[in-house]
Amino acid sequence: MGSALLGGWLERGIDASDVIVVEPFEDTARDVAERFGVAVVPTSDDISPDAAPNTIVFAVKPQSMDDTAPAYARFAGAEAVFLSIAAGKTIDYFQGILGAEAAIVRAMPNTPAAVGRGITVACANANTDDAQI
Repeated sequence: MGSALLGGWLERGIDASDVIVVEPFEDTARDVAERFGVAVVPTSDDISPDAAPNTIVFAVKPQSMDDTAPAYARFAGAEAVFLSIAAGKTIDYFQGILGAEAAIVRAMPNTPAAVGRGITVACANANTDDAQI
């Protein structure tokens, strides 16, 4: 689903040079880089300490979230909004990991979104502003 969303965002004008994908699996990383023309790094530690992302998307399996999300807490409270499409992970869950000041949006795209024909339901916490939503 993450690849489908990325493809749609790029088609709608997001600049590929503004995207960094964290993908630990080498074959998948190579495919994402070639297919979308975006930067791909194996871990969040490979993102520059000076980076100031405006959106961080969690598009991982829910069972991987405990291992994935904590590494991104360093971006909470700045201009970043965290967007998760992981089923079963609540805003409270993310606030517990990322901190009370984190701007968080939970979204649930449906399966047709994978081919650009779906809908998404989203819910934001009180820390998000209109532009982030």
